[in-house]
Amino acid sequence: MNKEILIVIIVTLPLAAAVPVGAAKILNNLVSELRDVSLQGVHEADEEFENPRAGWVFLRAQRGGDDHGVLQLSVDVAPEDGADVVDRSDGRVVEGMRYLPAGKHTAHVRCTAPGGIERLVVRTMPEILYANFPMHSPIAAYPRYDWQFLERCGLLDNLNTIIGARHGSSAARVKVEQEYEPHLGEWKARGRRWIVESPVPGLRDGIRVTADEAYAKWAGWKGITHPKLDGLIADEFYPRRRENYGAWVEAIRRLEKDHAPKTFYPYVAGAPDGLKDFLAPLVASGTRFAYERYLHERRTEQEARSFIREQLVERMAALNRAVPGAAGHAIVVLGMLSAPPESLNKNPAADFKVYLDMQFHALANDTAFAGLYGVMTYLSHYADEEYLRWAARLYRHYCVEGRTGMLSTDPYMLSHIRNPDFEHGTDGWDVSAAQDGSVDTGSLKDYGFLVMRYPRDGQGDTFLLMRRRREKPNRVSQQIRNLQPGRTYSAKLFTADRQRLGTRMKHAVSIDIDGVEMIERQCFQEVFHNDWSHHAYGFDGTAHKAWFNYHRKVFRATGATARLTISDWAGPDEPGGPIGQELMLNFVEVEPYLVD
Repeated sequence: MNKEILIVIIVTLPLAAAVPVGAAKILNNLVSELRDVSLQGVHEADEEFENPRAGWVFLRAQRGGDDHGVLQLSVDVAPEDGADVVDRSDGRVVEGMRYLPAGKHTAHVRCTAPGGIERLVVRTMPEILYANFPMHSPIAAYPRYDWQFLERCGLLDNLNTIIGARHGSSAARVKVEQEYEPHLGEWKARGRRWIVESPVPGLRDGIRVTADEAYAKWAGWKGITHPKLDGLIADEFYPRRRENYGAWVEAIRRLEKDHAPKTFYPYVAGAPDGLKDFLAPLVASGTRFAYERYLHERRTEQEARSFIREQLVERMAALNRAVPGAAGHAIVVLGMLSAPPESLNKNPAADFKVYLDMQFHALANDTAFAGLYGVMTYLSHYADEEYLRWAARLYRHYCVEGRTGMLSTDPYMLSHIRNPDFEHGTDGWDVSAAQDGSVDTGSLKDYGFLVMRYPRDGQGDTFLLMRRRREKPNRVSQQIRNLQPGRTYSAKLFTADRQRLGTRMKHAVSIDIDGVEMIERQCFQEVFHNDWSHHAYGFDGTAHKAWFNYHRKVFRATGATARLTISDWAGPDEPGGPIGQELMLNFVEVEPYLVD
């Protein structure tokens, strides 16, 4: 195992009363504390703990003093036997995760520093999965979501399972496997798991599959055949194909029996009653499953809370009634679709980070999720880089530290910009038109869905329309309100050419924010096309693409207000684009930005 010590932020832990062996202290639905013991400066200790169920355990040891020394932590085997579970170390704190069977185990801690060992914490924790690696955003201005990014933003410290990406062609699969193979050994040495995504035979309408056919497909997939990989997650199962439930269940049971300890997780979507006949026999035999719950933003905080209650909490409660014990076998999959070309972040007047926090908060606290097995977000390909980094902090807060309060202190509703989608004409905006009629508002059915917003419900169909003139630019402006001096914010918006939706083009648009400190390295303008699943007006995202521009500015506030000005000229003295071009503009979102 690599013994290199990584430099990280020191975690300062207050002393607490010891949790005795066998007495788990429930911190939230996701985490229970098995041991929290002050070791008072001893240099070696063996501490027994009892894992109440087969599953993931988190361990952390902290030493006292500032002197140099080695701090080692292992489970069930002494450190000198090569069983270190060190994941992060600055010399004072070591952490690790291990999947352990139910029953008694021993944590071994050894410290060579004069101050000795100060504290040991052992907790149960959920399985936390990352979907998928390697997979990158189509927005080239975002950083690549490579191993270095996951390490830098803290995701690797707060995950225990990686899902290897799946691609259709064998050549694409080989390329993907070549990218993740160098990291597989390192990840396994850290005591973590790596599974791969697989297809579901018989998923297409009208195709019946036998148990033997399904078994053969999955048994030959690399997650089963590769000696270092830990199994499969199959995408996806739903009630519309219930005629194949029996064959699938039989194949999954055979697969887990024949290839133990490899795991098989089915992604499932649909109403609890429709999933009952598929999940009940699998749960009875111990299979875990990934339950998809992709929630889009709502127009008000009350609507958002009601939607989380209805679509997340009540759905889980109904699934528990339909399939007793479901929560203890479920991995809840929250939607991370938050950037072009498909996004649940569809309300520019709401903060998606807060909305995601509200969903994690429900998982951690509502009784419907008591004993929940796992948590993950889906999918990195559609994820905004900022929100991926935010997910790392949410995992740490709720799934490692076992917190019950919200991580964010910001409100759900953003108050910085009024009328950001021009649903109320130009209310709230100051308009300086190049000539009469060159600035207007309009709407186009399904336009918001075509750009990126999911699901299709009419939100985002309204826009500002600017017709570029030769004489001078069209401008609209608004005061950005309620800023906190010193805090970092992002401003986003999207543009499209109404007459040339099918033409790839970078739009001549200028976005100026006066009275702030711009962070230029985080600003970009990116051309992208509609997703294959977001089709309208003959644009299917493949052979016929609709093209859009994504604009992002990042700035640091220097006062409580600033001035946002948007123009259809590239600069103050140069149009920079075709005269007469009609640009549609909407989704003007200003929100706090999580600094990397």
